[in-house]
Amino acid sequence: VERAPRDLPGVPSVGVDTNKLRSGSSLPAADQEKSALDERLLSSVENFKKAEMAKKEQQDKSKTSADATLPKVEAVKQPMSPPKEVKVARPEPVKAAPVSAKPKKVTPGIYYIQAGSYGHTPDKAFLASIKKAGYNYKLKEANTNKGVFTRLFIGPFSSKEEAQKELPKIRKRFKSPEAFVRKEKN
Repeated sequence: VERAPRDLPGVPSVGVDTNKLRSGSSLPAADQEKSALDERLLSSVENFKKAEMAKKEQQDKSKTSADATLPKVEAVKQPMSPPKEVKVARPEPVKAAPVSAKPKKVTPGIYYIQAGSYGHTPDKAFLASIKKAGYNYKLKEANTNKGVFTRLFIGPFSSKEEAQKELPKIRKRFKSPEAFVRKEKN
């Protein structure tokens, strides 16, 4: 009794007496039907085996052709050298500018707060209230294209910062919201 080869996965072996099938001996009708069925099964198994072999050959061909088109890369082994010592450049510390023991000269009395500009001389009572609040003032006439105006300067202050500090107080106390700090020559 010949058996189908077991080298194909999932294909059961079939017990067929191929000599009886080939000799054409006379068999009973039930056996003849069984033999015909066995012959078809054997033919299907052989066709399946041929198809699997062709598929495997095709895969092998495509694999070798794909391998032929890819460039071969070989690993190159190089001896490892010990790591090199890397020196990092460190920036030099920034030297602070020398601090002078003498503060900058501040010219006293060059900053004023201009509290207003009037088309007439301000009222004496108003000027007295400025003095009473502890401030000094000066009046200066200015000729403009709109006429002669009298500017009221409160101060002097020794620095711009000192004048800026007093500005909100003067705006509120003397009802001069437009007052501003101005540098003036004495």
